[in-house]
Amino acid sequence: MFLYYRISFVLSVLAHSGLLACLVRARRPASILQGRQGGAIHLAFGAGFVAYALYRF
Repeated sequence: MFLYYRISFVLSVLAHSGLLACLVRARRPASILQGRQGGAIHLAFGAGFVAYALYRF
């Protein structure tokens, strides 16, 4: 049960950050995580975390 809460927390933070990256894409981004590649970078982080969690547990 603890693993579920850990995974859901990290994925919700990544999803929220990815949505913010998509919303501020039209403005001048402060970093690459908020720029044009922000959504793809957040998806890669999320996929990597899920793959690690499945491998680990």
